[in-house]
Amino acid sequence: MHKLSMPVRQESGDTGWQLAPGEACSWVAPKAHLLEVVEGRLWITCTRRGEPLARDVVLARGETLRVERGDRLVLEGWPGARFEFKLVREPRARRPQAAQQPGWIAELRGILGGRRVAAGGG
Repeated sequence: MHKLSMPVRQESGDTGWQLAPGEACSWVAPKAHLLEVVEGRLWITCTRRGEPLARDVVLARGETLRVERGDRLVLEGWPGARFEFKLVREPRARRPQAAQQPGWIAELRGILGGRRVAAGGG
């Protein structure tokens, strides 16, 4: 069994791989990826980071498995497989926006020049 390594130049995009019948490899995910089988079937033994037990999964063409950073995989074509690792692009956290004020409040502030008006009249 050999260790699968992703070329640095391809880590930021999608990467395709092929395993011949009887061939196996291991891989540790450097980032979150979506593994998709393009052709054949793929037998995967996955050990999630922080979990003591591994689980076996068999994926057929078109099926996917989300792999998190630090997950350890042993992959074997069953009998052979072509597959891709697609980098998961997480949405960026949005900055909280200031609460929108009704238009009349903004207009009133403009008229008053930003001064606060005491409630209760007088």
